[in-house]
Amino acid sequence: MHILGQHHYHKRMRAKNDAATETGPKLTRYADRLVYAAGILTPLMTLPQLYNVWITRDASGVSIHSWGFYFLGASAWTIYGIIHKEKPIIFANGSMAVLNFFIVIGVLIFAKLSV
Repeated sequence: MHILGQHHYHKRMRAKNDAATETGPKLTRYADRLVYAAGILTPLMTLPQLYNVWITRDASGVSIHSWGFYFLGASAWTIYGIIHKEKPIIFANGSMAVLNFFIVIGVLIFAKLSV
C-alpha cells in the first residue's frame, strides 16, 4: 500500500466491513454514539480535580508530572485526530488537553513546594 494513502485505510476497511455484514452499519452507529458519550463524560470526570486546584487553591497531592504527561498525551491524540479528521478524537482529547493544561498551571501556581 502506498504510504500517503495509509491514513484513510481504516475508513476504507470500515466501509468494506459495513457493506459485507448485515449488522455493520448498526454496530458502527452504536460505537460512534458510545465514543461521543465517552468523549463527553471523560472530561467531566476531570472537573472535581480542576475545582480542587483552582477554587480551593489546594494543589497538595496533585502530581505535576502525571498531569503534565496527561496533557502531552491528550495533545498528541488531538493532533492525530485533526490529521485524520476524526471528530470524536478531536473533541474528547482536545477538551482533555485544555482541562489538563489548566490543572498543570494551577499546580504550578498553588502547590506548596517543600524543600
